[in-house]
Amino acid sequence: MIEVTPRARKELHGMLLEALAPRPNGALRALGFRLVALPSDESALALRLDAPGQGDEVVEHEGCSVLIVDALASQLLEGLTLDVVETDEGPSLGLRRI
Repeated sequence: MIEVTPRARKELHGMLLEALAPRPNGALRALGFRLVALPSDESALALRLDAPGQGDEVVEHEGCSVLIVDALASQLLEGLTLDVVETDEGPSLGLRRI
């Protein structure tokens, strides 16, 4: 399973609140960000709103599913940490090897 730092969990939670703002409050508990490979470049990852499914690993923050990773992706991401990195454009999520 990918390691997710407390700062990254908080960042994901804020992003989730922003993404779900126009939806009913129940959506916050039902949806999270799924980490997916981009079809155009399987080495690139993206986040998309989704509901956890059977066999998924779920990272939570303040009772919300902030990150959803399926079993295959979990194996591929083993040994990596998701953290917040500072960029010229501001904070961003990034992966690093532990």
